[in-house]
Amino acid sequence: MVKSQIADEVLVACKLLNGHLYKGKEIGREQMHCDTKLIEGLVKIFKNHIDMLLETIMNLVDGNGNNALHYAVSFRNWKVVDLLLATGLMNLNLPNKAGYTPVMMAALAGVAGEEDKEIASKLFQAGDVNKQVEDTGQSSLMLAVSRGRIDMVEICLNIGADINAQDEDGSTALMCACEHGHINIAKRLLQHPECDASILDNVSLSLSVQ
Repeated sequence: MVKSQIADEVLVACKLLNGHLYKGKEIGREQMHCDTKLIEGLVKIFKNHIDMLLETIMNLVDGNGNNALHYAVSFRNWKVVDLLLATGLMNLNLPNKAGYTPVMMAALAGVAGEEDKEIASKLFQAGDVNKQVEDTGQSSLMLAVSRGRIDMVEICLNIGADINAQDEDGSTALMCACEHGHINIAKRLLQHPECDASILDNVSLSLSVQ
């Protein structure tokens, strides 16, 4: 039997990773404001020594089904998001137990500047921007609209999100904007050449049949 020994670098990397996670708990905000160089170093070490397992490691999830990318976008740590995207190994369309993919959570999070906006745009282009939450049918565009994230609405529209997609109630992004009082977003949506303001939701359809 040939014995194999784990490289010291890998052991150190595992200890560092373990030290940045709460055992049995969700990752705290302080963990997500970590040094990007540390994450980059961990990825490099795992890639050099256990490349076959790198994709699995990158997509490990917590008890709520969140992977590293879910956390990075929810805490708006866009530099880490960019780093994770660069690996080409992240499952961008993986829904957590609540049904939200990293792209959807990014739509809710928003961005703080142009550099973050560019990274968010890369994320939206690489993932499925039209994927809908299983329980509610809401898309990333609808989520951004509901939260009033005009920056994320612009990104969604720029990469070709379906502006007329309907959720489980038959509501569109335009209806969500009106319902939540986001007048500026409603105006922006109406400027889009494919926006159909004549679509009826399920309640309106029911009333029209009666």
